[in-house]
Amino acid sequence: MNNMENQQEKETSNFIPIIIIIGILLAGGVYAFFKVQEAAYPEPSNTKIIHRPKAADPVMSKPESKSDNPADIEKDLDMTDLDTLEQDLDVLQDL
Repeated sequence: MNNMENQQEKETSNFIPIIIIIGILLAGGVYAFFKVQEAAYPEPSNTKIIHRPKAADPVMSKPESKSDNPADIEKDLDMTDLDTLEQDLDVLQDL
């Protein structure tokens, strides 16, 4: 009987290092998993985003009629200042 008890004691003592090794491997796997997740999905940075102010649109600030009457449309076209068209296009291009 003494021989049988020694054999059982050896078997249980062999499981302890195996359990420790499995625990270390699991801890390493969890650590690696969270490191990969952190690299894949970084937290938002605290960098301030600078927005440029929008230039006033000269066409949208002009009065326009809501009429389909050709005379009203022609009147709106005549009111449009085309002398500054090139300057307005340059402003839009700089945005």
